[in-house]
Amino acid sequence: MKTRRKREGEIVFADLKKDYRIWVREMLDIPARYSLLEDYLWTTPLIFNTEESLRDQNWVEKSAEMRVDFFSSLYKNNWSEYMSAANAFKRYLGVPNILEFFLVVTKVYYDLANDGEEEWASFFWELMDNIDFEMQDDEHFDKKTVKKRIDIILNRKYTTTGRYGLFPLKTNAVRKGKNMKKESIGMQINYYSRENYRFL
Repeated sequence: MKTRRKREGEIVFADLKKDYRIWVREMLDIPARYSLLEDYLWTTPLIFNTEESLRDQNWVEKSAEMRVDFFSSLYKNNWSEYMSAANAFKRYLGVPNILEFFLVVTKVYYDLANDGEEEWASFFWELMDNIDFEMQDDEHFDKKTVKKRIDIILNRKYTTTGRYGLFPLKTNAVRKGKNMKKESIGMQINYYSRENYRFL
């Protein structure tokens, strides 16, 4: 009986995994013409494996927490009954992927910089433009280029001003005396938001 219950649970989670991917896609408003990019980001694990990037390890757990957010969106009215199932689902999916990382980074950026007028997805595509992923539609998708840009982000190979990363700084007023290669991702978001949104 225990084995049967486990298999039934796995079948449910397998179905939810499909729904979760759709949820992520809709949250970020990823058009069908970016299917190859989406597939690559979804199947690439989020791994920080260099000494420079170990400070970013906490973002692995933050990325996995998006699965719990998804679960809570399904069971808003009786969430307390499903908390244990949500955590089991989070473990079931294993190591988070790059798209989940981009999702949680967008969420933090949105929560900090949103003025109530712009949509969540606009912040995501702004970040994608910073790393030239807006050009990576199915017609122009270049796996080698995408892989290289992800490597730059995960291993902090962007410049001291953040160029080639998600949060490049352009004005001297904000970037003076700062080395984005040594700043936490949270602080990078903060500095980038201050530069791009004057109300902060």
